[in-house]
Amino acid sequence: MIEKHWPKVIAFIVLMTGLAVILLPNRVIFDQWVLHNASMVLIGFLAAIGTERFFDAKTILDKIVSIVSFVLAFYIALTVLAS
Repeated sequence: MIEKHWPKVIAFIVLMTGLAVILLPNRVIFDQWVLHNASMVLIGFLAAIGTERFFDAKTILDKIVSIVSFVLAFYIALTVLAS
C-alpha cells in the first residue's frame, strides 16, 4: 500500500520546496548559494518525475503531470539563471 503512494509524497515535497524557492528568494533564510543548489536539485527531481511518468504513461493524467513537471523545472531553471 505504501509503495503505491510514495511517488506522490515525494512529488508533493518537491513541489512545496519549489514553491518555497520561488516565493522566498529575497528572504534571509536562503542565501544565494543555498537557493542555487536547492533549485538545481529541484530541477533534477522534477525532470526525473516528468521523464518517468511520460514514458510509463497509461492515462492522460500521467502525461499532464509529466508535462507540468517539465514546465516547472524549466521555469525554475530560468529564474535561477536570471538571478
